[in-house]
Amino acid sequence: MCPLIPNALYIIMFLTGFGQEPRKFHWGVYLHIQNLSGGKPAGYNYHIKSIGTGWMTDHAPTNGVLMSFVLVGLLAVATIPTEHRPLFEAIVTSEDHKINAGGITCRLWTLAALQRLKDARLLKCASISDLEQEAISFGESFRLDAVAAKLPRPIQNSQLCQI
Repeated sequence: MCPLIPNALYIIMFLTGFGQEPRKFHWGVYLHIQNLSGGKPAGYNYHIKSIGTGWMTDHAPTNGVLMSFVLVGLLAVATIPTEHRPLFEAIVTSEDHKINAGGITCRLWTLAALQRLKDARLLKCASISDLEQEAISFGESFRLDAVAAKLPRPIQNSQLCQI
């Protein structure tokens, strides 16, 4: 059975390099839509990835979010009702045209998207800065387990956000 909650929004974190560098992760957000037959999750992954000296968006449906060998874990931060999905998508992707304007990273892109969701009241959290620290602590708690390929990967609720 899939432990992901339908309509839940997660911060998703992956190892970078060999996962040996503390506090260094690849960041994105994942919106879980449903559990398919056999418990396989289906949803949408939103993140940017580096390509050469720049960045490109990589927003796509996935039914293998828990399958990545570099996945550290997922931290639930919100519930996005079905009727708000178009608004959610518009908000998350609204600044994508600026990703190569300089100074961006996948972490900053994710935090900015979360701030926009907070401003639109789709994310109920007092502080994005505090949420960032919670996510870093979460990632650090499970980084070495991910390096060792320990399964299952952790899925937790944020202590700072209303899910």
